[in-house]
Amino acid sequence: MTTTRRDSRILCRALGGGALLLASACFIDLDVGSRVDARALDVPTRDSPIDILFVVDNSGSMAEEQAALARTLMRAECPIEDLLDVPEGLIDPGPDMLEELSELCGLAQILASYQRDFRIGVITTDVNACDNAVGWELDRAQQYRPQRGCLQPVPVTGQKVLTPDTPELASAFLSLVTDLGTSGSPVERGLDAAQIFLERDTWVSPGCEGDRELFLRDDAELLLIFVTDEDDCSNDGSTEPFTHYTSAVCDQDLDLYLETRPNLCYERADELTPVARYAERLRALKGEGRDAWVRVGVIGGVVGEGERQRANGCVDVGGVVENECIETGGLSNFTSGGYGCDPEVLDGELCCTADGARRYFRLRSELAPGRFEAATICQEGFISSLIDMALPPS
Repeated sequence: MTTTRRDSRILCRALGGGALLLASACFIDLDVGSRVDARALDVPTRDSPIDILFVVDNSGSMAEEQAALARTLMRAECPIEDLLDVPEGLIDPGPDMLEELSELCGLAQILASYQRDFRIGVITTDVNACDNAVGWELDRAQQYRPQRGCLQPVPVTGQKVLTPDTPELASAFLSLVTDLGTSGSPVERGLDAAQIFLERDTWVSPGCEGDRELFLRDDAELLLIFVTDEDDCSNDGSTEPFTHYTSAVCDQDLDLYLETRPNLCYERADELTPVARYAERLRALKGEGRDAWVRVGVIGGVVGEGERQRANGCVDVGGVVENECIETGGLSNFTSGGYGCDPEVLDGELCCTADGARRYFRLRSELAPGRFEAATICQEGFISSLIDMALPPS
């Protein structure tokens, strides 16, 4: 219910907890006595439906990071056990209660406390016909499944969209994310993957043609969360030096894909598709004047906190994130002898466990200047950052 005020001014009652600032109610009172709530102003509120699309790097260095993400949805110690039956005292929590719940609960449980109708889907950073094929030599049947434009399924049930009433939601998300595997391309194209999925690209993998309609709602806020330990290498595949990065047919000879130099897009970053182009198309996704309904969060190579966050290489040393390390330039998957992170070559210096997520940061800034929705992938504790990302800005 909207609070009544007689003066003609914009009023926003804000709830804040530490770094989190949450819009509780926002409306305009007009002299004639009519009121327009936040929904009529076409900005999402804390109880607006939300579609959360995780774009997860499935390359060879991501096993630990995927495992950490998989545990963020539900926590056993949280007093919210049933997402459809939240205890009355925990509904619509104030700032102090939110701070307490954030210490105990997972992302889905916090969303339930605000009674947000959510959908969760997961895609990978693979967009090529032969992506997710790095492990084929070992077991082709087990390693390969469609990626381009495809929501990834829960292994046992095949469910592609998770909702508050999904049975055993925590287990479903855990098995889905950990089953992504690490056989994906070392050339991570997260921005391409998101665009292909969201815009109904004319070429998606067989069996995935209806995935977008299954997931995306016109009346829901869209939150894209990129989870990666490297930067984005998105390109349209039609110009050198990236023509071989996109193929509609996976040949039997996988050398073309397995021997692709992942550091090429770092060396020639100025030839990648400009980030501004992806931002423009995302802004148009929900229609004119509805920019606020599309947001971006990043869990990637980042150091610092709050407004000091910046995309940079980082390494977790004894639980402390350091940035005194050598960035791999896309070679974090290749740390054996002779490669960029060969300990003998580095003479004892640290090699970053994550390269800076610069292009993802740039996309987030293009869509929402001044927002700092990011967390370092070099530490496991992203739950509080995910909660910050999922609740509407003030």
